[in-house]
Amino acid sequence: MTGESVGLETFSGLVGSIYGSAVEPSTWPVTLRELTDVYGAYGAVLVAGSRGYREITVGVGLDAAAAVRWNRYYRELDPVADLVEHSAAGTVGRVVDAITAPERSRSEFFVDWAQPTGVGDAVFARFSDRTDGPNWLCISSESTHRYSQAWPGELMRQLVPHLRAATGIERMVAEQPRGLRLTADILEHLDRGGLLIDDRGLVLHMNCAAHAIMARRDGLSVDSLGELSAATPTARAALRAVIVRACGDADAVPTAGSVRIPRVPTGQHYVVHAVPIRLGDSSLRRPRLVLVTVADPEETLRRSPVAIWRMLYGFTPREAVIAEGVLRGEGLQAVADDLAVTLPTVRVHLQHIFQKTGTHRQAELARLLLATGPIFTGR
Repeated sequence: MTGESVGLETFSGLVGSIYGSAVEPSTWPVTLRELTDVYGAYGAVLVAGSRGYREITVGVGLDAAAAVRWNRYYRELDPVADLVEHSAAGTVGRVVDAITAPERSRSEFFVDWAQPTGVGDAVFARFSDRTDGPNWLCISSESTHRYSQAWPGELMRQLVPHLRAATGIERMVAEQPRGLRLTADILEHLDRGGLLIDDRGLVLHMNCAAHAIMARRDGLSVDSLGELSAATPTARAALRAVIVRACGDADAVPTAGSVRIPRVPTGQHYVVHAVPIRLGDSSLRRPRLVLVTVADPEETLRRSPVAIWRMLYGFTPREAVIAEGVLRGEGLQAVADDLAVTLPTVRVHLQHIFQKTGTHRQAELARLLLATGPIFTGR
């Protein structure tokens, strides 16, 4: 599959792979290979670059000897590297647009390194202003016409916030490998959207459920700066306030909080909870982290943990369906109609459910079922 036909599933897969490599850096080559497949490219490199020093840190497709030559000599002559390192984070471009054909024909770098290596064109992006790790990405094609359409740059622009967040995670994993890895792993099993956010509002990690919510863009999203954002100014201010409270500062103790975020245009809402996370032995450690969970009340009701209830309370299949109807507040007659049985039959089953759970009323049963539902998926 190439970029012309990148769909939501492919894009989500790329983003998930990027965050996976942040937590497990040894898998960056796999992620870069996935990018080259989507772009129809032959090679991709991550570069740690600054005006005083630059190095290819991870690469795929590029001949190993060519990468060594670049790191030892041609990096100083690379006009694309000069351009990228003088650009702001978020800059995306193509080599053939940035460097004219006459300039390429006169350049020692292009004549002696790029052309023999097979570089005809490349899409590049600077995704971070930091210089203590990879801060730009380059995906190369042998053809000078491969990336002449709009999709290569647009796809790269969508990936930039995730690349920036991922490299931030990688730095933090190096500092707190056990704690952060454990937190990220827990997020992947959380039965709702889960995100790690720093005190600047940047999204450092998202689980699969959060990716799906952000992709809908119906109330919450990750903006072009890599920050968690809401659809309206009022909601953005409320979201930012609850994250700031969870971060705390020198004069305030971090405090958990919650906020409702309207969904557009349905009028429904997400419920966002922000919980402070401490790394190391000091609450003043920077950057401070916040665990943000996103619950969709409608989705939560659609995914009632029937199997858990059957295991805990010994419900029969029919009792489990009736218990789910009670939790949804559907009314016993509606449950009876769905099951094609009489109302007295449903009442008999409900009495069995009361006996098995030690409850006496439907409201009491609903509270129990909500309290005993798992917060983790079975993945």
